[in-house]
Amino acid sequence: MKIQDHITNVTNSIGKLKDFAISGELQPHEAFALIKEAGLDEYLKVEISEVRDVAIDNIRRNYLNPNEKSYKDGGYQFTIRQGSTRYYFTDVPEVKTKKAYAESTDEWKDYKATESKYKTAFIMKQKNQVLVDEDTGEIVDPSNVNVVYGADSLSVKRIQEEPVS
Repeated sequence: MKIQDHITNVTNSIGKLKDFAISGELQPHEAFALIKEAGLDEYLKVEISEVRDVAIDNIRRNYLNPNEKSYKDGGYQFTIRQGSTRYYFTDVPEVKTKKAYAESTDEWKDYKATESKYKTAFIMKQKNQVLVDEDTGEIVDPSNVNVVYGADSLSVKRIQEEPVS
């Protein structure tokens, strides 16, 4: 069996689970619970991640020169982009000390109060209300507040059914 046949089988199986949920043959939340309980979503993420890591390593070792990032083969272009770098300083004593000091100052408190004011104004605007600044008497304009919403999630936990007496 070719790799494409395996991929087609997996795709078809997942599609059938979705079809059962959409058609009503299985309650959608039950289908979701079964998928989560089986760990299919996490399993696929882990397996795909491992294949990706091996592919990146293989392309870097066998097909790319040190400064190259792209490789073409079999009708595909493979481009390796370095992951983002994030820095955390929570365990650096000097940073912890300076952050604690900044948080205790009036400037920090004023900054946090200003953030809170605009957050409140944004929430109120969603309810067709306005917030008036207590100091200036002006309406607070939340139009420049950038809000990012994450996707909804559904957590599933199996519970023990109580025995029928």
